[in-house]
Amino acid sequence: MMKKKTLRVFGLGVLVLLSLMTFANAAISLSTSSITLNQFSDGQSFTISNSIASPINVSLTSQTITDSKGNVATITFNPTGTVLIPLSGSVTVTANASVPSNFILGASSKAYVISEVGNPSNNVTLTLNVKNTLCTFRDDGNLDVSIDDVKVLSGFGSDTTWYPLDEIEAKVDVANNGNDTIRNIVVKWELYDTTSQKRILKGEESDFSLKDGDDKTLNIDFKLESSSLKGGDSYIYYVWATGKDEAFSGSPSTCMSTDNVASNLGSLDVTIDSNLVILDSLEVVGTPSCGETVQISGKVWNIGEDDEQDVYLKVYNTELGISQRVDIGDIDSLDSKDLLFDLNIPEDAQEGKSYDLTFLVYDENDDIFESSNGDQAKFTLPFTIASGSCTTEVSASVTAVLETEVKAGQEFTVRATITNTASVSKTFNLELSDYGTWSSFVSVDKTSITLNAGASTDVIIKLKANDDVSGSQSFSIILRDGTKSLTQPVSVSVQGKGFSLTGWITGLGGNTYLWAIGALNVILVVIIIVVAVRVVRKK
Repeated sequence: MMKKKTLRVFGLGVLVLLSLMTFANAAISLSTSSITLNQFSDGQSFTISNSIASPINVSLTSQTITDSKGNVATITFNPTGTVLIPLSGSVTVTANASVPSNFILGASSKAYVISEVGNPSNNVTLTLNVKNTLCTFRDDGNLDVSIDDVKVLSGFGSDTTWYPLDEIEAKVDVANNGNDTIRNIVVKWELYDTTSQKRILKGEESDFSLKDGDDKTLNIDFKLESSSLKGGDSYIYYVWATGKDEAFSGSPSTCMSTDNVASNLGSLDVTIDSNLVILDSLEVVGTPSCGETVQISGKVWNIGEDDEQDVYLKVYNTELGISQRVDIGDIDSLDSKDLLFDLNIPEDAQEGKSYDLTFLVYDENDDIFESSNGDQAKFTLPFTIASGSCTTEVSASVTAVLETEVKAGQEFTVRATITNTASVSKTFNLELSDYGTWSSFVSVDKTSITLNAGASTDVIIKLKANDDVSGSQSFSIILRDGTKSLTQPVSVSVQGKGFSLTGWITGLGGNTYLWAIGALNVILVVIIIVVAVRVVRKK
């Protein structure tokens, strides 16, 4: 009797142990860890597998996903309820989604735990994604669209962190992956605020066609208008394309949507600093001409969180000597003021030449505004001086003085004084002309002259008069500043080489002093004789 009781207890223990071993070895697995369903109820299939040698049951129930606006998408399964997974076998399940039209754009997710009935520790997790796109009909074609790159063309932002008023370029690739032509392809884009769930900007590119296997890259540019942006919000840049695929019926028959997240560009953030005032839409009103006044227009934007007081600008161009202060005053956060002021163009500007007008934006403490990444509120406006509007003469004066006599066959020296009459520093190039017919060049001690406004300098010029010249002669001093020039004539009187006592004496060789005294005595004797003869005749 005792033996039978022991055997019973032993058998019960074996059964319990086998049962525990069954639970311990029980395992279910999925063919995929995640599925994505769209608003067109396109079913997605996955497989549930049982890896042990006994059948198990799992429970599949419908699931709901709620977006941030409270809209509910429902996901159902087929088969549903309690589903038997055969020993060492599997079952294929199809999931479908019912997505309301106002469900937020992008993907909303939920983790769904599928477990064995009666053994909840034997479970797997399936991530359910509901993705609402900008396509308004099911995609039946072979069109593909992707965002290859997004970058800031101008402004204070980077590729994924933008500032208000940044100019953005998106490089979008559209491809035909089918075997037939896709016609009437239209690419549309939209910047979507995922925080407020609002569309901020939108645009559309003109239609085109793609033959099978072809693709086309579009550069889509847009500007972030500050009134539509909020600091701290996140944004997604969506692109979608529709077209008529000749392989399918319908008009249009294909739609493909993508966004920057799908292209691994990450979410986009708009930065709004505490204090930042910038300029926008700068332009020159009128035609810049020498000595004339033009107007500069634009917008002054406070794209910071704080209101600003006593904002002002410094406007300058060192080459033209322009330096001007423009007072703006108070500007509220995310507000703007019109900019309009007069700018005087100096008379010595060079026609046809381009200049840059630089703007710096200052706060009430006389500090230049800076973004959080260290960029100054510094802006440049290029402008070109109108052709035919300026004098062609250099802004300088030239005076010349003879330092030595001018004699035939000898060198002589002229001291020229050059004065910069412009309001800014200038560099002049000096040349000589019109001397070649009566003299030859010896030297000029300066041919390039840099002078501050109003400053002067002397230039020493040496020429040699030809042996056979005499009387009034002239040459010219020419100053050049770019395409401008100034010509200053210089007149001299050349003493010719006629009879010259000193010249004749010089030819007598040594003892020149004694020969000169003797010659002088002879001349005096001749004069005395002539005078005596005239006196005698009068008597």
